[in-house]
Amino acid sequence: MTVNKNPKQTAGKEQVRLTGDYYVINGPVNETMELGVKEALKGQSSQDCCSIFLTTYGGSGDVAYKVGRLLQRHYKKVRFLINSECKSAGTILCLAGHELFMSETGELGPLDVQIIDGIKSSRNSGLDFNSSLSIARREVIKSFLESFKEMSRLKVSRSHAIKSAGKIAQSIASSLYAQIDPIQIAATQRSIAIALDYGVRLATSSQSITPENLKKLITGYSSHGFCIDREEATGLFKIVHKLEDDKEIMSILEELGGSVNEVNDSNTCNVLKVNRNATCEQPSKVKKDTDSSASGTP
Repeated sequence: MTVNKNPKQTAGKEQVRLTGDYYVINGPVNETMELGVKEALKGQSSQDCCSIFLTTYGGSGDVAYKVGRLLQRHYKKVRFLINSECKSAGTILCLAGHELFMSETGELGPLDVQIIDGIKSSRNSGLDFNSSLSIARREVIKSFLESFKEMSRLKVSRSHAIKSAGKIAQSIASSLYAQIDPIQIAATQRSIAIALDYGVRLATSSQSITPENLKKLITGYSSHGFCIDREEATGLFKIVHKLEDDKEIMSILEELGGSVNEVNDSNTCNVLKVNRNATCEQPSKVKKDTDSSASGTP
């Protein structure tokens, strides 16, 4: 279906003639995104370049990888245009791009996976589990050293002080480690490995990031919500442009407005193709209920 602009809004404006295919992808990285992109590319032969306004809070790493591969097969060059939030699995998708264009308001996010807590039915960052282990280790060591120091100050014999401090540390360790699920830890490590594998495969084609910086994207940030702005992204990705410096992109962005800037937080991802006269063409209305709490989702 074609989404026509209000003639009053475009009267007197010069139509934008695009140098490549432009798309708007706004919404969760789930099956509706995959279906929408497949529909948009149906029957289309390989082209030189596509530019994608990508806005998302994240979703499935599996879908991000499949959509990224699909775009790489259809276009020699893939460019991602980030003017708002593009988090988690959205950042995995950006690894498929040969170039990034980011505005001052554009944000990427770390690639740490999201693990489902089966008891609390809540989603936790994979970084949380690693942090929990680190905190537990530090607390055990701290309790041993402080106990040993205190008993030494009280003139307790060295051997007795070590034995007593060890028992105190063991008691604290038992309490802390009892709250850590080894199955969850294994799931976290496995999901981190999957994110790394997907990233390596996408970046091998696009040459978008070095292996070292890919690892930093996965494990190098303190929280899942960490804001990776344009300056930070420049230190990670090989090619990051200022979106505001490209006149063609800015012209299209002005026409598209809210369809790019406001994150669609419904369960359905909007996939729109921009026509040569800068209108939007929606290949299909895809509606599919998805389980947004799938295990191992970035």
